[in-house]
Amino acid sequence: MKKLIAAVFLQKKDEIPELNGIRAMAILMVMIGHLMGGLHALQLPMDTNPYIDYFLGNLDSGVDLFFILSGFLISSGLMIAHNSQSKNILTNFYIKRTLRIFPSYYFFLLFSGWIILGTYYKLSNQPSPNPESLTIYSTLKDRLIFDVFYLSNIFKGALPHTWSLSTEEHFYLVFPFLALFLIFKLNPKNRLSTYILLFVTIALIRNVLIFLSVKFDSLSGLNTLTETLRFDTILVGVIIADLYIYHKDQTENFIRKYFPLLLIISIVILLIGHLGSKKDLIGYEMQYRHILFSLGFGLVIAILLFGNKTILNVFFSLKIWIPIARLSYTIYLWHFITSGIVKVFAPLIKGKVVTYGLVAALFSGWLIFSIIVTLIIFGLIELPFHKLRDKILSKESA
Repeated sequence: MKKLIAAVFLQKKDEIPELNGIRAMAILMVMIGHLMGGLHALQLPMDTNPYIDYFLGNLDSGVDLFFILSGFLISSGLMIAHNSQSKNILTNFYIKRTLRIFPSYYFFLLFSGWIILGTYYKLSNQPSPNPESLTIYSTLKDRLIFDVFYLSNIFKGALPHTWSLSTEEHFYLVFPFLALFLIFKLNPKNRLSTYILLFVTIALIRNVLIFLSVKFDSLSGLNTLTETLRFDTILVGVIIADLYIYHKDQTENFIRKYFPLLLIISIVILLIGHLGSKKDLIGYEMQYRHILFSLGFGLVIAILLFGNKTILNVFFSLKIWIPIARLSYTIYLWHFITSGIVKVFAPLIKGKVVTYGLVAALFSGWLIFSIIVTLIIFGLIELPFHKLRDKILSKESA
């Protein structure tokens, strides 16, 4: 129990405190965005402001924030290891990633697959199964394979949110080799220019492809395009890491000099990105939102890392964020399943007018339930593999 508490609730020595707050905020945003989407799908009467609804519904942009954090944390770790001329950088990297990600992910897939396959075979054995339900679960059964092999960002998987994990996994497979054998060999100025060029190139390619898809009414592959080509968002985190490791003094001077202006710019960018209705945005227009999220969130993180210590740093460094940040990956995996607690109360709110007070109550209950469930999963599934990882890496460094 003591080890579980230490692993979840205590800050680690090498952590940047503000990033715990950012990570916690990312998962809370995703949950709020999906909760609002679910409430609107129920077509309940809403006593709410449409612009606030647009803002809250767009908070699934927390996925973009996760991408930037992943880019920063992964690349900064590789940069530090490369600078210190550590041995077995790639081996240690993949040991860390494998034992951090795979146990929880495949346990979640095992549970989800059990539900999908169990329901499918139960329906199949009924004399007169509901044709629509049978078709749905048959399709989900066939799509599970894409989730198993982290291909759900290319081919539609059975689960609605694993595409982002597949995108990150592809980044983990490609970037370390590209960085260690090519990019890190460049001088600092050319290295930073390479990251920026990659960001612009990927963003342009995606937007051109989506523009052509919309223009020629070829929308079938639109979802795949929006989910597969998202390395540009992750690269924003890589750019911030490069500035943090190699250009810290210059970046600090710039951000501290223009702090008020940069803060205002980041707020404006994020407001523009979050205040559009998804129903009014299709194709390439939606992609501009992701670029806005990348730039806006990236600027906020840069301000926290390089700017003068302000109330923002104090807020994001609060200890309350640590357990949510530590459990964020597990919460993300399970949040569609734990949202069942909201569905339990659906009959009670059916026919009632939805207010922000009701939204806050539902969200609070869902969050508390999610933390309890994922804390148990973390202790039983993830923590033993974390110990194994630390044991293996300690032998490697001995």
